[in-house]
Amino acid sequence: MIYESLIDARGRTTIPKAVRQALDLRGGDRIRYMVEDREARIRPQRSVARLLGIVPHDGCAVSLEDMDQAVAAGALRRCLR
Repeated sequence: MIYESLIDARGRTTIPKAVRQALDLRGGDRIRYMVEDREARIRPQRSVARLLGIVPHDGCAVSLEDMDQAVAAGALRRCLR
C-alpha cells in the first residue's frame, strides 16, 4: 500500500493512521529512518517495556539463585559431552 502525508513549513508530518496501525505505533513511540538510494524506510523502535508480556508464561516465578543453578547445570552438561 502507498500512503502520503504533507510536510509542513517546519519539517513536520503526520504518519497516516493506517501506517500507525500497521506498525503498532502509539503516542510517544520512537521511529528510526533508514535512507538509501533516495528512498526512506521507517521502523518502530521498541522499548523493553513494550515487550513485557509478549511471550506467554504460565509457570511460577523463579528466583535468581534458581536461574543461576540452572545455567550452571546446563553449562556443566555441555562441557561433559
